[in-house]
Amino acid sequence: MCSSDLSPEGLVFGATHDRDVTDDDVRPLDHGRNLETLREGLPRLATEVEGSALSGRASVRAVTPDRLPLAGPVPGGEKGLFVLSGLGSRGFCLAPLLAEHVATQILGAPSPLPSKMAELIDPDRFRRRALRRGRPADAAAPD
Repeated sequence: MCSSDLSPEGLVFGATHDRDVTDDDVRPLDHGRNLETLREGLPRLATEVEGSALSGRASVRAVTPDRLPLAGPVPGGEKGLFVLSGLGSRGFCLAPLLAEHVATQILGAPSPLPSKMAELIDPDRFRRRALRRGRPADAAAPD
């Protein structure tokens, strides 16, 4: 939940993600966690950064109850309306591939994802699960 920078033209690093934390306070503990991660990966750079004034920001990440993203047509929504959301802490890793997946759906082209993987991120999965469990489709509360 926290990013740090060394100077306006300097270094930006770090992010934390704690499940079920919904406040947007920048916490010194998170700066410490980010510094420790930096120390493990780039010890020389961490030495340079230590002792510098750190700034940061915090926000809430969009996640789904099953921790999988949503990528595809909006269920029950207006035809032609698509969503790509719920990436949590994996946005930089997943967004390009999932954006391509959504684009192929819009264009009616083959997806880069295997069909089983596409099912896992289908925005209609919560309704389908509710129906499989004998619940009404309109009461499809995410699990």
